[in-house]
Amino acid sequence: MAKVWLLLIFVILEAAIVVGQTTDPYDRSNPVSAQTQFGAVEGFIHAASDGTVSNVFLGIPYATPPIGELRFERPIAPEVWLNTLETKQFRNSCIPYNYGNVKVPISEDCLYVNVIAPSEPSDDPAGYPVLVYIPGGGFWYGDVIRAGFDKATKVFASRGLVTITVPYRVGLYGN
Repeated sequence: MAKVWLLLIFVILEAAIVVGQTTDPYDRSNPVSAQTQFGAVEGFIHAASDGTVSNVFLGIPYATPPIGELRFERPIAPEVWLNTLETKQFRNSCIPYNYGNVKVPISEDCLYVNVIAPSEPSDDPAGYPVLVYIPGGGFWYGDVIRAGFDKATKVFASRGLVTITVPYRVGLYGN
């Protein structure tokens, strides 16, 4: 009987963990498109709780995945894609030097930028100023996922800034 209860508790805990990992409170159903030098991307329009609205593009490749023979090489520009690339989810973070306590998905395939921009066109002919966020961590750790897009919308897009978050390879893969 104890084994049955233990199994039941394990199944309930496993289901709770999966639900917790897949629950996302943000609506990504209102699409917005843009053109990059490598192809078209489709993100989503995000309305933050403070009323600020932004265009969000998550996971735009800025390099060919640095895996296999490219593992320890300098990044190479991605190949042009012909179909519109859906960019509505963060990609995995780069593998840190010590990943025992990491709470975000990690992978060697991690060279993807995220763009959060005001949804209204700029009145300035030069466009909006751009803030580039490169996480700290002394090339040992750091990721851009925890900062999120909702916070960037509220703090930066609300002030007329385009925010670009740039992950990079760290530890063994980045030195």
